Amino acid sequence: MKENFDICLEVVLDHEGGWSDHPHDPGGATYKGITLNTLRRWWTGKGRAGRPSKDDLRRLDDGLIARIYRDDYWEAIKADQLPGGVDLLAFDSAVNQGVNRASTLLQQAAGTSVDGIIRANSLRAIRAAHKANPRGFLAEVAARRMRHYGGLSTFSTFGLGWSRRLMDVATRAAIL
Repeated sequence: MKENFDICLEVVLDHEGGWSDHPHDPGGATYKGITLNTLRRWWTGKGRAGRPSKDDLRRLDDGLIARIYRDDYWEAIKADQLPGGVDLLAFDSAVNQGVNRASTLLQQAAGTSVDGIIRANSLRAIRAAHKANPRGFLAEVAARRMRHYGGLSTFSTFGLGWSRRLMDVATRAAIL
């Protein structure tokens, strides 16, 4: 839902923390959930000159962070058009697992064709599945997220944190 962006961003940022450059994290250097590669891709996509460094990443202000989240994640999964709660669960998944994965999980949970891109037919199926069984749909998306986490080679390092995050986000999604 359009009006939920700020609430959903706050939840995501609760889990993303500050600076991280963990040697086992395939995302590499990250600040408030924005990886250096994400910043660079967003930067060039906006026609900005130069190539951001780790220092530039560390100096991102909250306004630019929100803009990157909106541009690269929220809008990419069409969260403005998703039901309340689904928007949070999908947005958090897009940030933590990638836009394509989040879109795929929504499509699978809705029982529609899967291509990893949310379009009109996916939106209709997601809304219908959610309307028919709101809690069941959220639980299905969350379960699919957990199954994906469990299959990752880095689960032994990051799995407990991902599990805590998912439990919290799914709980908050159920009341949104």
